[in-house]
Amino acid sequence: MKKNAFLTLFILLLFLKGNAQSVRYDHRYNQLYEGFYKISIGFKFSPALSMNSLDASGDFKGLQSVSSKLGGSIGPIADLYLNETTALSTGLLYTLKRVDYALPDTISFYKQELFHQKPLSAEEKRNINAAFNLHCLQIPLTLKVFSDGLLSDCPAYLQFGGIFNLKVKESAINKGSNPIAQYQERLPEATAVFRPYHFSVMIGFGGETCLKGSNDSFFFGMQYQKGISKINNVDSFSNLITNNGMLMLDFGFKF
Repeated sequence: MKKNAFLTLFILLLFLKGNAQSVRYDHRYNQLYEGFYKISIGFKFSPALSMNSLDASGDFKGLQSVSSKLGGSIGPIADLYLNETTALSTGLLYTLKRVDYALPDTISFYKQELFHQKPLSAEEKRNINAAFNLHCLQIPLTLKVFSDGLLSDCPAYLQFGGIFNLKVKESAINKGSNPIAQYQERLPEATAVFRPYHFSVMIGFGGETCLKGSNDSFFFGMQYQKGISKINNVDSFSNLITNNGMLMLDFGFKF
């Protein structure tokens, strides 16, 4: 699914770019086009820190959010220029978010009725740590505003906008000793810990420079994504309200 989505988007962007009419080259940008499309496509890799805020109550009272963990993002991007200094930026990015919880009061948590009805098996252990990997496809819709920057032939840009996050997969780390995964398995109906989608806003900045002897460019920057909707399942995990944030370093090429 992920590979097919990446391939479809990449072919579509190449088709649009190949059918546009080239009119000129600019020393600060890859290639600008006459007509409706002014497209520069590329590929981005972003190592990241996942940061989460938490409001826990009910069965999860006392649960705490753990400090930042490593994640990352990778995939094709496209900049659709409205003029020489403004572009709509989008893409299809495979993103790994890390969500970590700590449960200091294990005694009260494991005294719940669910664990009386179905006690821990011999393979399961009590633990204070509950960690998950959340695999998402991100579709950003942002605006990039370029300036001349501080260095020659390296314009700076400010980027801001929204991101749609579609969950592809959630996976519990150390499932046999993950208290939230143990809780999940004892629910009367199978349910996910996290919602199928959520929304974020982002702001970032960076720079872009043309590679010598070509119209390709290298870009770099930093961005912060803040979740504006909770990521937990609204049914069985309504008392576990988690908002996800990410601090990213961006590296990539455009052509």
